[in-house]
Amino acid sequence: MSKFKEFLQKAGAVVPDVLKVGGNIIGGNYLAAIKNVGELLKGESQKSEEAKELLQEFELKKLEFEQELKKLYLDDKKDARSLYKVDGSLQKVFAITFLSLYIVLSFVVLIGLYLISIQGLKLDNYVVSFVSTLHGGMSMKVGTIVDFLFGSSQQ
Repeated sequence: MSKFKEFLQKAGAVVPDVLKVGGNIIGGNYLAAIKNVGELLKGESQKSEEAKELLQEFELKKLEFEQELKKLYLDDKKDARSLYKVDGSLQKVFAITFLSLYIVLSFVVLIGLYLISIQGLKLDNYVVSFVSTLHGGMSMKVGTIVDFLFGSSQQ
């Protein structure tokens, strides 16, 4: 967004309120910044000739600013993909630990159900709810872990 920042500095000399848009830029909200600059320049263009010229220049360069923003977004997305191209050892250790704990928990639940059915024990509802919630939550993530371990990465 270097061209947009250059334009903001140029416009800041004529319309000081334009520099307040810097907060949107720092926050990464470039589209709001572009929109706010356009609105400020439209309001000021009725007061001075310089602001009117800046508004015309802004309207001409607006698409260029938006294209630059899209290019930055796509470059950022490409960088994020290359970041996770190779699996880290910590990721693998976590995935294997999770999968091992899931298998152990499933085995304990099955043994518990078998013993409860044989001995005819009665369990409190909160115990059944806790175990069911824990096992169900882990079950939803098992597919992701298995995909990770067996071929979801590019290497």
